[in-house]
Amino acid sequence: MKSFSSKKALLLVLLAVAAGILILEINSNPSLFKLNGQSLGSYEYIRRGEKFLDKGLYDKAIICYEKAYESSPGSAPIISDIIFVYSKYASVQADSEKYDEAIEYLIKAYKIKQDPSTTQNLAIM
Repeated sequence: MKSFSSKKALLLVLLAVAAGILILEINSNPSLFKLNGQSLGSYEYIRRGEKFLDKGLYDKAIICYEKAYESSPGSAPIISDIIFVYSKYASVQADSEKYDEAIEYLIKAYKIKQDPSTTQNLAIM
């Protein structure tokens, strides 16, 4: 069995480091990596939406989640995410006594998935 030379081992280490740097760069700034001006996909929208949601920027978060849903309408995790965002925004609007807007977003959630949770949220409002 042949052993690796130190040059081959160094090359493998350098390749692994370069791959790691590339992965970190893609994760930290996905907008740099676009194909023909199009984004990488629905999960990029989800990541952006999560950042906006964490900052309380619901309008921008909703836009991101809607784009993710439009690009992957059959994805169960994305369906769950957009229903959560709509419900969360509806709750914020209800707390501000903006009931019409709250109901509007609960209806949007219900139209995406008619299940006991979305039905109950709409009934309570």
